[in-house]
Amino acid sequence: MNRIPAILSAAALLAVGINAQCQTSTGTSILGTMTATLTGYPVTDEGLSPETALGFNFDLNGTIYTHYVVDSNGVVYLTDGVSGVLGRAGLGCDTLAEFAGVAGDSPRFAPYSDDFDGVDILVDTSVANEVKVTWVDYTYWLNTDAFDMSVIIRSDGTVQFDYGTDPFVTTNAGVGVSNGNAATASGELDLSAGGDTGADGIAHDLHDAASLQPYNDTSIIFIQNGLGGWTFANICGTPPNPPATMRRNSRRCTSTCTATPNCRSGKRAPRHALPMNSRRSALR
Repeated sequence: MNRIPAILSAAALLAVGINAQCQTSTGTSILGTMTATLTGYPVTDEGLSPETALGFNFDLNGTIYTHYVVDSNGVVYLTDGVSGVLGRAGLGCDTLAEFAGVAGDSPRFAPYSDDFDGVDILVDTSVANEVKVTWVDYTYWLNTDAFDMSVIIRSDGTVQFDYGTDPFVTTNAGVGVSNGNAATASGELDLSAGGDTGADGIAHDLHDAASLQPYNDTSIIFIQNGLGGWTFANICGTPPNPPATMRRNSRRCTSTCTATPNCRSGKRAPRHALPMNSRRSALR
């Protein structure tokens, strides 16, 4: 617990030096190593990387993870290097159930996750004791509002989300960290405001369509709090305050929705050749 103020203080000092640009897209493309998870779609849209060594041990509440897997839909999973991803969310983590998983499921970190497509995915290991994954020019499938975002996983057990300056426009999307393994959450959180989840193993936020992503041009750090949960804080940039209508729990079904079940979940009519529900079924 005592290390949390020290880590936050160090992160704040770092942020002073990089405040003009909270996110940079650096590293080497991993597209050539990825495998398509849905027939007929490129790996930038529906792709999964192989289990890759972190280069260090990541201690999550006493469980050691040595590898990671990158999902094109805005998620990085931690693994043991043997079992692969357990409980993958096929089209990203945009519901609490997809963040939580079930007993035994892999931890997952999602800076912004939904049914995404983009130009490239980069991995940068040039800084000692950290792995940085960046999604380049990503957007909701067939949309045009592209953005960059990164997740940084560190050997000290912290996780950081960095966001580019471009606005994020998408359908329902999830942001957050989860211990997996049927972790719990007390509710959605404004992660940019800072806070602590106590014993809950999920710190997450969910967003609706046609709203400016409130985390653009910011960085958020997540620190294990010693209780099984996470302390989080904004360490770079000044996030805008999203309107209440942007919150998933305040949405109302409108004419842009399709008939149930999509309308029930607040999704707009899918723009895929393969309907959204069919895509989800195919990825299970």
